[in-house]
Amino acid sequence: WKISNECAILTQVDGQMKAKRPDRVMINNEKVVVVDFKFGKPKPDHQEQVKGYISLMRQMGYPVVEGFLWYVYKNEIKEVKG
Repeated sequence: WKISNECAILTQVDGQMKAKRPDRVMINNEKVVVVDFKFGKPKPDHQEQVKGYISLMRQMGYPVVEGFLWYVYKNEIKEVKG
């Protein structure tokens, strides 16, 4: 696995360059796994954030991308379908 922590993914939003920073991206020969750490209560925006990371990784040419939210204080991991 190649592991990147808070590595910027550059994208264009409304004509402006933006940096998106998932907390952890793990890549091997078969797939990419994106994990975003959260320290508060679950919110619908969290799912949308990870779906955005999944979409960006697919746009970068990775066909198999999995996404997860890790609610650290509760030690709860939720899969995000993108």
